[in-house]
Amino acid sequence: MFCASTLAACTKDFSNLTSNHKTVPTTRSGGDNKFDVLGWGYDVTEDYLNPTSVRGQVIDIEKYEREFPNRLITHTNSWGSDFFCYGATAEDYLKEVTKKSNMKGGLNMGVGKFGFSGTFSSSKDFFDSYSYSTKYAFASLECIRNHRIIYINDDISRISAYISPEFIEDVNRYSAEKIIEIYGTHVLTHITLGGRYRLMYRSCFTKTTDQTTRKKTVAAGFSAVLGKLGIKFNAGGETVTNEVLAKENASQELYVYFFGGKGSNLKYSLDQNYPTTIDIQNWDSQISLDGSSVLTNIEWNKAYPIYEFISNASKKTEVKNAIEQYIANKQITSLKLTPFYEMWYSKSKDTYYVYSWDTVLNEQQAGREFKGLKGYILATQTNNTVPLYAMWYNETKDTFYTTSWEAVQNDIKQGREYKGQAGYILKNPANNTIPLYPMWYGKNKDSFYTYSWAEVTEQVKQGREYKGGIVGYIYNAY
Repeated sequence: MFCASTLAACTKDFSNLTSNHKTVPTTRSGGDNKFDVLGWGYDVTEDYLNPTSVRGQVIDIEKYEREFPNRLITHTNSWGSDFFCYGATAEDYLKEVTKKSNMKGGLNMGVGKFGFSGTFSSSKDFFDSYSYSTKYAFASLECIRNHRIIYINDDISRISAYISPEFIEDVNRYSAEKIIEIYGTHVLTHITLGGRYRLMYRSCFTKTTDQTTRKKTVAAGFSAVLGKLGIKFNAGGETVTNEVLAKENASQELYVYFFGGKGSNLKYSLDQNYPTTIDIQNWDSQISLDGSSVLTNIEWNKAYPIYEFISNASKKTEVKNAIEQYIANKQITSLKLTPFYEMWYSKSKDTYYVYSWDTVLNEQQAGREFKGLKGYILATQTNNTVPLYAMWYNETKDTFYTTSWEAVQNDIKQGREYKGQAGYILKNPANNTIPLYPMWYGKNKDSFYTYSWAEVTEQVKQGREYKGGIVGYIYNAY
């Protein structure tokens, strides 16, 4: 089904809305509207089925057609389908896309490896590792309109005899890395053309829990958004309908991408600017076979690694090894973040921090009060970070923190207890970060942090002491 039992069920209208957007190219093709990108190279590390993932021409289709015209098969029936994916993190999402698209293509991807990293790393919307950090979960729906299937009904043993002169020349004169840059990782011999309308959803949660729950939560949130927009679709039982989980999603963003036809990319911060109408029908009416169609499917068992088209044994091995290394190098590395939850224990008048929702629940059962998710610290060390060490002073019943190991050692000598390393904080400000201002309340013998200068000023008015400076920076909670 294509987004509903009828296309009209998907119909909404963006015409009366304003949003940040940019125009995207409608297609990248072989230039003849006949065989399009059949026989061209494709880079499996780039965005899923994006026209910009197509590379140079490998097979001389015109020469092959002259000798075997009946083996070039074309079907022009139109039909629709939906493609629904979701993941607890960006990596988990890409693994789902790789799995559900059946993307193997004859390559040994390696344990835990996935394709289509460019969905994030090459995107203008997800321009740095924070934008697809472990703070966020992702889901997407692609409403697909297929117009034409084109494929070569032949074995690779014969197809490989019809490679383009340019490919032959480039194999002989370029390094393996340069060949991959020009021609990608695979050669397309069975493709479907039409249009794709992608709705991509990103959210985060206060109650960060296990991966399975995160997946269900983001799927429930996205399903609720689609329902609110009036978009019905067939996901083969993949949707998660759960109002409780849906409400756990925060900082919800919706990205709209058009592939084929005409349109503009759109972005909505759903907590502030919720679209009320989406016009899929108008987009669908613009997709035709006259050059506005793009890839909607690749038969991966007929997408051959480019090294299969190289006759020289040593160069073939060199390119094969280079492709496997290239895929390994292109795996995204999202920023590993840990939640920074603030707690309060009234009995000892102590403010302290914990780093998992399970710990929050355990602390609440022990009589502690949850004061909120204040932000995210880093789970691993990167540039511009310092460790955050947790300390305990039993005499004053105070939990406090330091970024200096030397200070830890000195405090231990003075009778304080080292409680472990919480994670890492940034030394200098960066996008989407907030400062940690160190505070002290003498009456309660309590060390704590505030996260804005206005809050510092207010705390000082209430008798707390600002200790001076900024300890470091953490990422925003939402």
